[in-house]
Amino acid sequence: MTLAKARRDLVNHSHYQILQFYNFRIRGLLNFYSFAMNYSHLRKVIWLLEQSCALTFALKYKLKTMSKVFDTYGRHLTDPETDISLYHEDNMKVKHDFKVKSPMSTI
Repeated sequence: MTLAKARRDLVNHSHYQILQFYNFRIRGLLNFYSFAMNYSHLRKVIWLLEQSCALTFALKYKLKTMSKVFDTYGRHLTDPETDISLYHEDNMKVKHDFKVKSPMSTI
């Protein structure tokens, strides 16, 4: 059972533009929650975005199912013209890069 839905408003855009839309969403989520202790739990949300992207392509190319889209365009839904793929984070470990300057260091 999938909870993801196709974005009908994106169907008329190019393959590249659809990938760009989803890549912005995925990178934005990963960046916003990069400090969180449960960062790896975002994998479920990212998977829903990947499913939504695949379902959008299924609607666009009339492939009917998500699995046919993944079979046709690969695991990362690569654009055949530009070779751009859906963003995929290999390492979902928490990043603790807190470098806060003290107020006195700016004087």
